[in-house]
Amino acid sequence: SQEDQAFLRDMAYEAAFPEDMVDRPTPEAAQQVEWLPAYTEDWGTHSGDYGLIAEDETGKPVGAAWYRNYSDHAVSQDVPPHELSIALTPESRGNKVGENLMIRLLEGASSNGVDEISLIVRESNERARHLYNKLGFEALQTEEGFVTMKAPAKS
Repeated sequence: SQEDQAFLRDMAYEAAFPEDMVDRPTPEAAQQVEWLPAYTEDWGTHSGDYGLIAEDETGKPVGAAWYRNYSDHAVSQDVPPHELSIALTPESRGNKVGENLMIRLLEGASSNGVDEISLIVRESNERARHLYNKLGFEALQTEEGFVTMKAPAKS
């Protein structure tokens, strides 16, 4: 739906530009960043698009986890082309919403025939890296303050 697309764009912004970022661009300015639209544009039209939106008890969206198949521009042989993104609204952080989204997304990936999934996280985001390690992700490389990780999709 249009609302889901807009929410996904908001969550891509949150994932790419965390609140504590120095010089965080406005959401409008961020849409001009060359690489950001690739995470959400034409959502659902690419083979391999898969995502989940978490809602609170009132039905308001509070987080999203999604992946896309980037085999067209794979970084290296070691990095799985299905790249996961996840973000939560600030008020929904810290109460297992992200962990539950990740578990369900990895299960969905496995059901969709995806063997492994990758993600990129800021090296300084220890809270997220702890969760990713807990869920079976391992670091592949660190470059310019970002850690590329991979994990098997769960069945």
